[in-house]
Amino acid sequence: MLGRNPNAYEVSARLEVKARSEEHLQLLAAAADEHEEVIFDGTEFEHSDEEEFERQVRELAIEDVMAQKAYYETSLGIELRAINFFYGNLQRQPRDMPLRAMEFAADSAGMAGTAAANAAITPSFDEVDYRMSVTVIFEIVESN
Repeated sequence: MLGRNPNAYEVSARLEVKARSEEHLQLLAAAADEHEEVIFDGTEFEHSDEEEFERQVRELAIEDVMAQKAYYETSLGIELRAINFFYGNLQRQPRDMPLRAMEFAADSAGMAGTAAANAAITPSFDEVDYRMSVTVIFEIVESN
């Protein structure tokens, strides 16, 4: 039967912490190891320089287009002028885990040799390919 006076209390608090370096993450792990009442609920990774990487990818895509423009101008003996351009969506695609890491993971799991190449292993957070398409419309400049 439930009474009006509780005989036990439990207090919990949730704290979200952003660690910006491996050193900070190690300090948090040490605190959790040192204090029994501290529990890690999970980790979530964010890209801290995402906008800078997007800018770099966009620049590289434009450089590629301009190199193609220069090739056509030289090859065909014409002058081109950009009249419009469109950016495609930036795509972030996790890269496949390097073979050596896959072999190590497979060996740890008790798999051997060729099975390592077929092991389904989640890619690492830090291995991401960025892809962007850029469409530029050029017109031929009339020479006088």
